[in-house]
Amino acid sequence: MQARSIGAAVAAVLFASGSTLLAVPGASAAAFHPDPSGHVIGLGPSPTGVGNCTFPNDDASFLTVSGNVVVHDTSNKNGDWGGATFEGTAILREAPYSGFDSFGNPIDTGAPVDLYEGHLSYWSGGGNNAGGQTEGGFTADFHGTAMSGSGSIDVHVNVHSATNDSGTPTANVVNVSVTCS
Repeated sequence: MQARSIGAAVAAVLFASGSTLLAVPGASAAAFHPDPSGHVIGLGPSPTGVGNCTFPNDDASFLTVSGNVVVHDTSNKNGDWGGATFEGTAILREAPYSGFDSFGNPIDTGAPVDLYEGHLSYWSGGGNNAGGQTEGGFTADFHGTAMSGSGSIDVHVNVHSATNDSGTPTANVVNVSVTCS
């Protein structure tokens, strides 16, 4: 699961949005509420072999259908912090694949396959201080019903990583819980 890419995506969305920054000498802050419909939240590897669920491959994501989102960023002389929070309806999906590239990422070969629709709560964030320490992660909670109409799923994912000022990892946590019925 790629927590670092999520933080970069949040920053890109923030600056591309044209949101207003609050001007304070040496500091800025911004928050905005974009329309979440149609955005994809990548999870990286599917929870294959976790719980009592089976997944056909290794590339899971959520497609947001509707809901509420806030994206925020704060920067000052001590560092930069940002994140996003989403709550609403989403679809858990996987993309068909034909194997893996040289970096171990799945090679998608077609349109995503929608598996479950339901309620998603999602938070991602990260930051760094002026000394070089970094921290980032995300939490996702999803309860959905199978698109086929038979069965349900509960997914909880918690990812957190941190480095000290010299770039040495000090935390790398991945917790995944999946239950199907």
